[in-house]
Amino acid sequence: MNNNQVDDQWVRNQFKIQEFLVRMLRQRSSINIDEKAFLSLYNRFLTLNTKEPINWDQVQHPGEQRIKNYEDLTIPDEKDIASALSRLVILKFNGDLGTSMNFNGTKSLIQVKNEKSFLEICIQQIDELNVKYDSNVPFVLMNSFKTDQDTEEFLKKMPKTRTQITTFQQNRFPRLSEETGLPITESCQMSGNRDPKWYIPGDGDVFRCLRGSGLLKTYIEEGRNWIFLSNVDNLGATPDPGK
Repeated sequence: MNNNQVDDQWVRNQFKIQEFLVRMLRQRSSINIDEKAFLSLYNRFLTLNTKEPINWDQVQHPGEQRIKNYEDLTIPDEKDIASALSRLVILKFNGDLGTSMNFNGTKSLIQVKNEKSFLEICIQQIDELNVKYDSNVPFVLMNSFKTDQDTEEFLKKMPKTRTQITTFQQNRFPRLSEETGLPITESCQMSGNRDPKWYIPGDGDVFRCLRGSGLLKTYIEEGRNWIFLSNVDNLGATPDPGK
């Protein structure tokens, strides 16, 4: 598809897309969709095949002087650790279901060790960090429309922890027809949290949604300028202030 074809298709679809967006606006009280983000991704979808392919021959090794071995890192002072943790937020991606692990529910709620789930172990790890260094590193979960209800219900039943736990939802967008390039769904409503006509746009959505949730502004005002990102089922991904 060349640039002229992309422009023509965009014009042809623009009216139908606008109709869809109008329906979304009318149902604003029951749904929450970022129209600007959706249109941005939609435009990328249309131009996907017009971009030059990546020339992997131009990708170079950064050089040994830019890479440090873990063993060569210096051990920081306690006051430096405390200062660093006061500026840290830990955020975990919690948008996936456990279908690939034969679990009919939110993946983070699968029990994996000592009858504890991924989520419980993550909370335990951050609690231990906060207790050890007398810190208050907040724990944030980016849920999806597939996992939000299960996660919120689980957190309500959990015993109170030292760690402050906050959640927000990432975007949900309509799946597009490969043939027409238009949303498959005719309605902005979903038939449950497994509706195949809707999808979550990936972990890269975190920055847009974190800002939209108001949490980014809050943490910046608190002086927190570092964020630790990882999947909730990656139990090996933890801050290591001792190094």
